[in-house]
Amino acid sequence: MKNKITLLLSVSMSIFLLSFVSSTGLIASNLNYTSTKYQGINTSYSLTLTNSEIFPMYNISIENNNYLYFPIISELSPGASININGTIFANTSFNQNFSIKGIYYTNIGNSNNTYNVSVDFYNGESICNFATTIGDKVNFINNVNDDITLRNVLTNENVVTILKNDSYLFNIISSGSFKYYFLRLGYPFGDTCTITMLPTTGYVNNPNYDANILMNVNVLYSPTILEYTFLENNYTIEAMTKTDGVFSIKNIGNNTAKNITLSSDWFTFSSNNFDLSPSLSKAISYTITPAILNTNQTNQSYTKQLKIEGNFNTTTKDFNIFIPYKNLTNYNDLSNYDSLISTLSEICNLYPNKYSWCDNTSKVIIYNSSNDTFNMTFSAEQVKGIFETVFSMKDSLDVNNNYYKEQLELLESKLNETASANNVSYQVKSQLQQNNDLSIAVLLIISLVLIAGTITVFIFYKKKEDKLKDVTRW
Repeated sequence: MKNKITLLLSVSMSIFLLSFVSSTGLIASNLNYTSTKYQGINTSYSLTLTNSEIFPMYNISIENNNYLYFPIISELSPGASININGTIFANTSFNQNFSIKGIYYTNIGNSNNTYNVSVDFYNGESICNFATTIGDKVNFINNVNDDITLRNVLTNENVVTILKNDSYLFNIISSGSFKYYFLRLGYPFGDTCTITMLPTTGYVNNPNYDANILMNVNVLYSPTILEYTFLENNYTIEAMTKTDGVFSIKNIGNNTAKNITLSSDWFTFSSNNFDLSPSLSKAISYTITPAILNTNQTNQSYTKQLKIEGNFNTTTKDFNIFIPYKNLTNYNDLSNYDSLISTLSEICNLYPNKYSWCDNTSKVIIYNSSNDTFNMTFSAEQVKGIFETVFSMKDSLDVNNNYYKEQLELLESKLNETASANNVSYQVKSQLQQNNDLSIAVLLIISLVLIAGTITVFIFYKKKEDKLKDVTRW
């Protein structure tokens, strides 16, 4: 039996790590717990829970989830500990935080505190999850270079729009919880946060007294065997064009192939991350779009490796692709690059490490691509990176616009001073007016040229901002 356990651990059949952090309230122990978890087979785990408070905790349970559970503890006395045996029933791997919650009786009265929550587009909220009591206030301070919208997660309704450089005072008038996030021009940013609103007396759950558990569970699938049929792996593709192909996968094993993952540069697939039952076959169509943007990249052969991964032996297939010579110096026909999103995927293929939204572990996939419509998927981090890049450009453009507006106002002020000085000179020395007509005309011409030049620059940057708004609306 010991040899079997050692073998399971040595081949990393599963690692189950529990990490517990709590300074007050409920404290969970057993920091290192290992177990084997196979798909379809439940496994047990255990931990020791201690009530570190001077008051009893009641109805202690783990938050609702689709991964594990343990029996509800009706009461845990102050300073007491209890051993808990729970069950992991998940059939998919997960790495997630969970809370062990208890309720207690309190009579804390009104505190009338004000909590300041600063909101920044790039850093999110200064305070995210915290507890308040009835009578408190939360002051949301907008530090974003734009108007932002506060949205209620539970109702999916907008609470308020907070103007740039403004704030919003949220009054705590009832107990419960308020779950929210922020949007900028319709794009959600920061974290999804929860304000727990406690009554002044009665039985309450304070999240500050919860035990927080980090669980990382790797669910293993029974292995199977796949068979592949490739019709072609040698291609000649002209730059700025694309080529389609097809291959098939058959499950010749006895178990379901889970989460079959396809990956390769220049390739998009009709299906990805799918399951395949025993004895079934699936045809996969693909499109090869070479990321060739420079003339010196043509007249060359490239080898691209297609990788297939899952609960089976990883398979790789080399594709040899020759790109004939083509002068791309003045090439402007981008009709084969379907949209901005497609162009972004090509940029990621060329420069996978240059931009934060180019994530090599999460490929951009085009489903059912055609010349008319298609759908694409990005990871959450990719979308976040794309929008942060766009908004960063917008913020920089706003700074430039403000600078030119200030320069225009300064020029206008100087011109007003000049006009005022000319008016005084006219009243005091009207007899010299005829002699100065030419000088005044020259001054006005120079002033008009300066104004026209400044307005031209302003219009130029305004057009850039409009183009950027078009991208933002996408």
